[in-house]
Amino acid sequence: MTALKTFFENMNQDYKSYLSRCYEQVSRDEIDSEKQLKEKIKIFKHHTNLLSQDEEKILYQEFFEFGPVTDLIKDNDVREISCNGPENIIFEKSGKLCVHPIGFLNRDQYSSFVDEVSNDFLRAVDFEFPSGQGRWRDFRVHIIKPPLSPIGTSLSLRRHFKSRLSLEEFGLSAQEIKGLYSLVKEKQNLIFVGPTGTGKTTLMNACLAEAQTERCIIIEDTPELQIPNLMSLILLCRPQIKNVYPAIEASELIKESLRMRPDRIIMGEIRGVEAKDFLLALSTGHQGSMASIHSSSGKEALYRLEVLIQMGAPHWALQTIRGVILQSRPVFICLEREGPLRRIKSIERLTQLESSGFLLEPLM
Repeated sequence: MTALKTFFENMNQDYKSYLSRCYEQVSRDEIDSEKQLKEKIKIFKHHTNLLSQDEEKILYQEFFEFGPVTDLIKDNDVREISCNGPENIIFEKSGKLCVHPIGFLNRDQYSSFVDEVSNDFLRAVDFEFPSGQGRWRDFRVHIIKPPLSPIGTSLSLRRHFKSRLSLEEFGLSAQEIKGLYSLVKEKQNLIFVGPTGTGKTTLMNACLAEAQTERCIIIEDTPELQIPNLMSLILLCRPQIKNVYPAIEASELIKESLRMRPDRIIMGEIRGVEAKDFLLALSTGHQGSMASIHSSSGKEALYRLEVLIQMGAPHWALQTIRGVILQSRPVFICLEREGPLRRIKSIERLTQLESSGFLLEPLM
């Protein structure tokens, strides 16, 4: 690997020298891109003519593509890719976490790849704003840089299905499919519950596909859900962009959605003070809405909702908060994961509020 790094550094140096000579003659914008690519290929062939096929492939991917993650990006069975710096790459395939045998040959090349990804979702990740998330190709992206990440830049990519899975394709039993169809048709408010990677978004997409004749307003910070019809649309939060544009949070978009004649309000994920506005919307008659929340059970999801609402309304009494949750009458669809398998652990409906707390009725 050390020899390949030397080869790559020499190739890079030759290419930079070529670009430098070009810049002396014309501006950066005037360089012929086709001529530039031909020169890059010429440099590559000059340096790799004595290498093995495998070594040539490694250098080609580093020089022209996305380095060692190129094959991982092309492999649809790879669901997640995490780079803890340029040399430590792990990925999840078929439910198993694996360590990639090779890393990037050059730290600058890794930085260029990270910058290309962040530029694609129009969010600069730098010292002032050292973290960011967005969508790149088929992946949800998270980037975090120093000083928040002392070991260096960390990149996480999570793949989402290009096409929506049906409830049948999700791998549910006939009873579970029938139960979910009924819940969607009856316009029950559904909250999908589970830890990371249990399929909350995928199952929500499958349920959302059943709302073919209704106007759904989907609210997300990163686009992951798919609109079920042309009557529906997606609203995206906006992060603060340096000192130019203020952030627009999910709470504001929920208020905007109420003026857009929604049949259903769909929250990609409840993770902050927007819990208050979302549940208030449900309690005022917007039935059939959906959301997801990170938790391990319906009971724990209720506790988390209480905390999140209190963050958005610290002056509210606990009894008031619980009253708002009760009026929304949510059904919790709890998911779990065992290796590559994702399944429904339980479906529970919120029925009553007593002095001891909420009562949940198992539906499945």
